[in-house]
Amino acid sequence: MTLYVHAAQRGTGLAARLLYRAVGAEPAHLWVFRDNPRAQAFYLKHSFHGDGGQKTDPDTGLPGTRYVRHHRVPSARP
Repeated sequence: MTLYVHAAQRGTGLAARLLYRAVGAEPAHLWVFRDNPRAQAFYLKHSFHGDGGQKTDPDTGLPGTRYVRHHRVPSARP
């Protein structure tokens, strides 16, 4: 699954709602492009953190970093 939000929808809460629909409040992991500080900040806000995992995206060739959330988040619903 890939989560992208059009620039016109940034700041509307749409990304948070999509994230909640995709993984809920459960522990999860995902990949974020290394050169995407906006996405990194978004996932940090939602209790994820980079764990040092690295890989190159096979579709784009861009480097990515794994972000994880090890615990259930009680107030994750937007």
